[in-house]
Amino acid sequence: MYLLVHLMKKLLSTASLCKLILTGSLLLLLQSVSAQSLPGWQLVWSDEFSQVDGSAPDSTKWGYNTGGGGWGNNEIQYYTSRTKNARIENGQLLIEAHEENYGGRNHTSARLLTQGKWDWTYGRFEARIKVPEGSGLWPAFWMLGADIGTVGWPQCGEIDIMEYVGRLPKEVYGTIHGPNYSGGDSYGDTQSFSNNVADEYHVYAVEWQENQILWYVDGINYHSATPEDLGANEWVFDHNHFILLNMAIGGNFGGTLDPSVSFPRQMWVDYVRVYQRVATENTNVLSNPGFENSTLNPWDGFSPEGGANSFGGYVESNSDKYYNGGQPGGDSVMVRSGKYVGKVYGDFTGGGNQNGFYQETSSEAGSVWTAGGWALTHPQDLMVGLNTCWVEVSFRDANDTVLALYRSQVLNALNVSPAGWVELSVNQKIDPVSGGLLGSYPTMVAPEGSNKVRYSVVFDQNDMDGGSMYFDDLSLVLESLAPKTITASANAGGSISPSGEAEVAYGDNLTYLITPDNGYEVSDVLVDGVSVGSVEAYTFQSVSTDHSIEVFFKLESFSLTSSAGRGGAISPAGTTEVFRDENQVYTISAETGYRIARLIVDGQEFAASNSFSFSQVNTDRSIHVEFEVIPGVTVVALDLGPTAGPLFTGEFDGTSGFVEFGGATNGAPSNPSMDIGGGVTFSFYNVGGWDDTGANIGPEYLLNDHLYSGGGVPADNPVVFTLTGLDPSDTVRLEFVENPQRDARVTFAGGSPVLVDTGGSRFVEVSAGGVTGSTSYSGSFTGGSAEGEGNLAAARIMIIPEFLLGLKPLRLRMVYGAGGLTFEWGSNAGKKYDLLSSTDLTIPISQWDAYSSGGQTYENMEASGSGTNQISNVLALGDVRFFVVVEE
Repeated sequence: MYLLVHLMKKLLSTASLCKLILTGSLLLLLQSVSAQSLPGWQLVWSDEFSQVDGSAPDSTKWGYNTGGGGWGNNEIQYYTSRTKNARIENGQLLIEAHEENYGGRNHTSARLLTQGKWDWTYGRFEARIKVPEGSGLWPAFWMLGADIGTVGWPQCGEIDIMEYVGRLPKEVYGTIHGPNYSGGDSYGDTQSFSNNVADEYHVYAVEWQENQILWYVDGINYHSATPEDLGANEWVFDHNHFILLNMAIGGNFGGTLDPSVSFPRQMWVDYVRVYQRVATENTNVLSNPGFENSTLNPWDGFSPEGGANSFGGYVESNSDKYYNGGQPGGDSVMVRSGKYVGKVYGDFTGGGNQNGFYQETSSEAGSVWTAGGWALTHPQDLMVGLNTCWVEVSFRDANDTVLALYRSQVLNALNVSPAGWVELSVNQKIDPVSGGLLGSYPTMVAPEGSNKVRYSVVFDQNDMDGGSMYFDDLSLVLESLAPKTITASANAGGSISPSGEAEVAYGDNLTYLITPDNGYEVSDVLVDGVSVGSVEAYTFQSVSTDHSIEVFFKLESFSLTSSAGRGGAISPAGTTEVFRDENQVYTISAETGYRIARLIVDGQEFAASNSFSFSQVNTDRSIHVEFEVIPGVTVVALDLGPTAGPLFTGEFDGTSGFVEFGGATNGAPSNPSMDIGGGVTFSFYNVGGWDDTGANIGPEYLLNDHLYSGGGVPADNPVVFTLTGLDPSDTVRLEFVENPQRDARVTFAGGSPVLVDTGGSRFVEVSAGGVTGSTSYSGSFTGGSAEGEGNLAAARIMIIPEFLLGLKPLRLRMVYGAGGLTFEWGSNAGKKYDLLSSTDLTIPISQWDAYSSGGQTYENMEASGSGTNQISNVLALGDVRFFVVVEE
């Protein structure tokens, strides 16, 4: 049987519940794209529980039973409609039982049902469920007859698709309940598992058809039921049932709740799906064609007052004796196969009448059918007089107008033999209006406009003529469905093959190939108006309806993917679509305190740069940039002496090298400054003027007069220095490395002068100590031999702000020796260091030209332990203005 008409209309009209989507070639009524397709079945309803987490189940599908009266089984829970007990979580329905005082009970749970919303007669009912463990828990997936409100239980019928009781952890039950076989006397069976059922999800299902129910778990058929299994008891599974999901606690079947069971306990339902059988080729679409359910149902009788069991149509058994209006007696009823046979005769109204029964199903134009059956007249009730009998097939439209009519041989008293079965073939085409014969055909083809096909058994009685006819093993076979049309079209930029309209035999497959033109690519493919993405091939499988496929193209584009690590950005970021042969420029920017470390394009490293361009793109590309903290310029040494080479006249920022300031003419600024990293600037004031006398004129002699010719730095004209951009917590240290026998007097922050007496050691350190509370710091220095005298002729001044000491705790000494300079610095075990000079334009560098003639480089110098590290014999070239040691 198919869904009741009102239910199908409800399905088709409820757009908020069901939507048409494509699965293979079938347009199924789906709630979720994840719903599976089963051969021979059509999905007509489902709940995939795809709502927002924490929300209540779909109210258009589910209602609730609430209360705590024991539910006829002495259960101990109270059922509620709260989301605490039933809600959506992770794309599933969660039924959760709690231990709590509610409604006079100590436990709560939920019982959901589709009653009053959705119900079905026959089909496959399936759910994927994970049951909870615990003795005394009783989850179930089951069905009740929709007429329970009028006939009560168990007359309504109950189908238990799955029942699980925690006290039997390795079994599930499949059962039916009805009149005289309910409760403990029900008819059922169990499926056993090697592991506990609660350990994992299982798929539970029944396939319910006329006079048969089959139970499945994980695809295994473990139980079946038919009317014969019930003996004399009534089979009540021939009408609509609704679905229930619940978790009971305790009860007659659930058993006593084990005190060790902790709460909450959870029953997870992944989905619930309902399928209906679909007609396929070579299928006898008639239900009960041999009358083996002992009634004419679902055949309909001609007489309105009697329905299927009215005059002229009823069923007899081969165990019966022939009966004809009098007392039982005579020969046995004759049956061709099975146990039952259908009987038809006239109404005996005193005038001509037609009796019989019929059955109909859907049909579509172009479908091909055959029909037949077997007929017999009993020796004790022979056809007599002018009575006739036949079977016929009529194709009808939605208004029940007969569009085409086919009949079998017409049987009468002259052409039938008593007790002999006659095979009937429906092959005579009849004019529906005149009744005239139009020809003989081996098959019947549904004409245009067909909506349904009716198979009828007809007994035509003349006046009071007697006799009857038996019928058995009737058939209406769908030989083939009409071919379907697939319409394919492609927009500019490519083609689809085949194109235009293609006729496809019902159930066949057809593959379409999509080919973009040169320089184009597939943009989107619409199948029956639904996007299936930018595929280049699509197959319609098991075609059962007309389809359309439309292809859109676009200029070929490629994905450029850009990303940046911490410390900076790349623009544009993410994925950018670029048409073929177009260009794309990327801008790279580092945050304050960071610089570009690595530029990786298509997996290969490129030189660091502030920008990068892809030119004439013809494939997918990628660009990734990494940043690193700018190494702290741990020591900056500025040579204020008149040695050979240009005086440092630029700004050093740790990344870009030197930027000239001032000029090469007299009057250039005498207050140079430089950025020593971390936002700290070191400025000088009163370092002297330009010497514009004699042959030595120009910036290379800056400070010459002031320090050399002027006899040093006099106390009344000190060199002033300023550090700006400090953190208030910074500590400042100055170190002087002087010529022999030279000393200096240094004043910090207006404090008392400190005498720096080198004593020939060439290395002196003084500390201001604890300078806080300000972002700038000033000091000065003069010659130090005596008050008022200036005998500081040359010095390298090294400034170490505390912010650098914190990041890179180095302490650098530069000591003159016979082989050159010796460098000493504080190091950390396992760290690597580079020695850099003012001749290097980027810091760090991968290669450093050595100061010594041996070609040695001073990079990646790994410290074996914490403390002092040292390198010696570094040649002090004249054009080097300062040195830097950095920790990598």
